[in-house]
Amino acid sequence: MNVAVCCPGPSPVGERVRAALEPLRVAHTLTLFGPGEHPLGELSPRDHERLLVPIDDDPACAPFVPLLREVGGTVWLHAWSLRTLAQSHRPALVTAGLAGKIARWREGGLGALRGEASPLNHSVVRFGDAFVVHEEETRKAILVERNAPTPTSLIEGDHQLAEALEALPPHRSNRKSVIANAIEASDRAREARRAGTD
Repeated sequence: MNVAVCCPGPSPVGERVRAALEPLRVAHTLTLFGPGEHPLGELSPRDHERLLVPIDDDPACAPFVPLLREVGGTVWLHAWSLRTLAQSHRPALVTAGLAGKIARWREGGLGALRGEASPLNHSVVRFGDAFVVHEEETRKAILVERNAPTPTSLIEGDHQLAEALEALPPHRSNRKSVIANAIEASDRAREARRAGTD
């Protein structure tokens, strides 16, 4: 399987991701995108069967949040509360006024808007296509937050990442091309049958 991996720059989560990729390299072809790797802007999601986006409460993961909104991907979620990440991605969260209120509502819903404690993770949880998590509580929280069937995989250790990726569906921007290819194949088969009967 051809897997694109968003790889954070120098940070604890970046080191953890790189270490966890070694078993993944044995079974799959990996292309890394991020600081020190291929530029994130060069990522073409349809060229890859899976897109793995590691997310932790770390500013190093902030560049991946807009990517999730745009193309989706399998989120490897290391933390449920993403307050530091959200503040890096959306600095308006800490400002007063209308801009701050809008940012708090987008990242944490009505609770955050009212000033209640919030994980500030909406940009990640709402736009990921599938999730790999390490705790059952996090898996349940994702399903409650999304209120929709969502592919999730619970792993006990990073060594199970390859198996989890294989079991989860491709990202939504890749699924569009898969559907288009299936339609084109069906059209070609129909044309071939018609040509055979004429």
